[in-house]
Amino acid sequence: MNALASLNVETLEGLVSTATEAMLGLSFSLTTPKVERDQATHDATRSVSVQIGDAATLLVITADEESGQRLGSAMFACPVSELDPGMLDDALGELANIVAGQVKVCLGIKSPLGLPRVLAESPLQSGSPMPWRTALLQTQQGEILLRVTVTGSDEGVQS
Repeated sequence: MNALASLNVETLEGLVSTATEAMLGLSFSLTTPKVERDQATHDATRSVSVQIGDAATLLVITADEESGQRLGSAMFACPVSELDPGMLDDALGELANIVAGQVKVCLGIKSPLGLPRVLAESPLQSGSPMPWRTALLQTQQGEILLRVTVTGSDEGVQS
């Protein structure tokens, strides 16, 4: 069985919640949001990617502006009004880095992670020949909505 295929949306949900519960006291669950919120996330102004090892594996976390602000506010323990765009990117980048590290362990990848990288557009919009595994997650109150995506091949992945 393809090791990447074994990384299902429920696993991604658990990896994100493990990180956010420990850091922020927030847990996420799988969701099917309202169409307008889903479209906002798909066309998000904030996407951060982390390359996982030397393999062609990539983790991307995408958020709409409102969700990015709320995540940043929770992460930096300050009101949204005190956040600047760099802080929003840093918050998503930190979460992406932590989740990518957990994905790396799940897949048995031994190579190091790349650095978080802010993307000009969501790779979901630009298309990819690689298979995508995407979990759409939201907090219990629905105030933060994230799209967490992993793509790649099994090159460098231990079965």
